[in-house]
Amino acid sequence: WRVKKADGSFKFPLVAGPQVSYHGGDFANHPIFGVDATNTVFILLARVKTLRDMGGCISPFNSFQLIQGLETLSLRCKAHNENANALAAWLNE
Repeated sequence: WRVKKADGSFKFPLVAGPQVSYHGGDFANHPIFGVDATNTVFILLARVKTLRDMGGCISPFNSFQLIQGLETLSLRCKAHNENANALAAWLNE
C-alpha cells in the first residue's frame, strides 16, 4: 500500500498517506504498525472507516427477531401490568 509512483507520490494515498478524518494521523508510519504491517493498516482503515461512515450491520435473523419482538411488545406489556396488579392485590390481602 505504500507503493510510490514515478513522481514520488503514493499510489494509494487514501491508505498510505495521512488520514485527514483522523486529524492527519499517518497510520502507515505509526510505530506500532510500522512499514511491515501495511496490510494491517489497510484492514484497520477499511474496518474503522466503514463502521464510522455506515454504522454496524445487523444480520437478517437479528432483524427478524427485532421485528418479532416489537410486534408482540404491547401484548407483553399488557400481561406484565396484569401480573403486577395481581401480585399487588395478593400482597395487600
